[in-house]
Amino acid sequence: MFPLTVVRTGGVAGFDDHLVLEANGRVHVDSRVVRGRVCALTPAQQRLLTLLAVSPVGNVATRSAPPTSNGTSQQAGDGERNDPLLITIEDGQSRLIDLDHTSSAEAHDLLDALLGDVTLSTPTSTRCTTASPGPSQAAPSTGSVTSHG
Repeated sequence: MFPLTVVRTGGVAGFDDHLVLEANGRVHVDSRVVRGRVCALTPAQQRLLTLLAVSPVGNVATRSAPPTSNGTSQQAGDGERNDPLLITIEDGQSRLIDLDHTSSAEAHDLLDALLGDVTLSTPTSTRCTTASPGPSQAAPSTGSVTSHG
């Protein structure tokens, strides 16, 4: 069953998020913004995500785009501007878990919330630590440079 690998790609925001959920409640996060983050789930979150691990194996799930400004939802294939959001879950036996057939809507909602939180530059509700960037990953200095000549 575990580890569960969750990959979210595409969408209007151009997601490229990779989460590895371990049976002990640890979540390893890598995205375009975050590298090497490790988060800890609460026992209640762990129980809900265990439901994903025992969900039926099926097809890859494609999510529709968020509602447009007039409140309608643009489905995949409805226009050239739409980039479908693809979320896949693979279990420890390399089987895909179908999000549309999960045994618990709560687990499904938790996964959505987890993806939204742990991929932020600073998670708001999940306890996480992020590895320090190496010298090649360090952000450029914002100080001024003066030349002495």
